[in-house]
Formats: sequence, C-alpha cells, structure tokens
Amino acid sequence: MLQRATFLGLAAGTAPLLNGCTNSVPACADPTLQSAGEAQMRRTLAYVERASNSSEQCGGCAFFRGGAGECGHCEILNGAVSRLGYCNSWAGRG
Repeated sequence: MLQRATFLGLAAGTAPLLNGCTNSVPACADPTLQSAGEAQMRRTLAYVERASNSSEQCGGCAFFRGGAGECGHCEILNGAVSRLGYCNSWAGRG
C-alpha cells in the first residue's frame, strides 16, 4: 500500500515535468490593471489569449501592431494582446 507521504513526494517530483506539457500562452495584459471599460471590451469581443483557429490569430490581423515577441498592441482593444490571440473583430491584412 502506498503511504501518503510517499505519494505526495512522488507527486511533487512530477510537477516540473508537467509544466512543459501545457498549451498555455503568457498573458500579455494584466487583467488587474485594466479599467472596467477595457475588460468589458475584451469580454464583448470575446478576446482569448490563444485562437482556436490558427489562421485567425492576432498576429495576422489588420489591427495588430507588434514587434518581436509574443505580445503586441491591438488598435481595437487599445491595449496589449497575444500574437496568438483572437477576438471577434479579427480582420485579415489586406
């Protein structure tokens, strides 16, 4: 029978291994620093940090302005967004 202490020790040892198994994207904008209006706009446009459709990511949107790295600026949301994100105002670059 596995003792509780042994189990907890084994579980703690696997946590670093599982960290690399996620599809998480670093948040580009701290939600705690957004105004109520900014947060509402993101909800209204259904902004997400990772697009479900890779052909409609913020990085390919006409309203995205970004340099190197994961984050850029959205002219519609008037704030930081993930290059891999998406919102309902996505428009391809012409």
